Amino acid sequence: MGISNQSFPEYYSRYLATTLGRDKLLRLVQYASQMCSWFLRIRGLDPASCNRIKGHMSLTRKILRLGKAVDFWFAALNATKRAESTGLAVAQFASIAKSLALMCYCTLDAATIPEAMGFPARRHTKKFQKQATRFWCVAIVCSLLARIQTLCKSRRVQKELATEKESEKSETEQVKRMYATTRKLVLTDSWQITWVP
Repeated sequence: MGISNQSFPEYYSRYLATTLGRDKLLRLVQYASQMCSWFLRIRGLDPASCNRIKGHMSLTRKILRLGKAVDFWFAALNATKRAESTGLAVAQFASIAKSLALMCYCTLDAATIPEAMGFPARRHTKKFQKQATRFWCVAIVCSLLARIQTLCKSRRVQKELATEKESEKSETEQVKRMYATTRKLVLTDSWQITWVP
């Protein structure tokens, strides 16, 4: 199912109106410039222009992430409420931990924005960036754990559905057998029931 040509500009403008859409577009430009930089370096050319584009896109994405920590805080609270109502499972615990790790990542990453903008470097900037990267890695691990648990759960559900279908098949086969035996009883024109062997 694709997008028609008439609705594409509208869809595109709605997509870019969201922060997530802009972040994905900037990420695409950032990674494309990084790839161009690598390609130019291999060819022995100067990749400075591509590196500048990559740096600007990285800074823009950092600025767009300002305040995102609050979103992750509320996501963790909502995941906690869901876990209380349904019982704490591995996927829900991983979802809570992922949201908290991303909240810490965004907070520490925001602390490095002044240096990225060109202000004099502070003493703890490298520590903040290192810790932010660690929280980002924790978020990835938690996301993987949640996906694996969801995948295992969906396989278990598929097995249960398969056993239910098999039981339904056996029930329908029993009904078919009963129907085949009762079919031998036929009503004749004289409204008398006769047995047809």
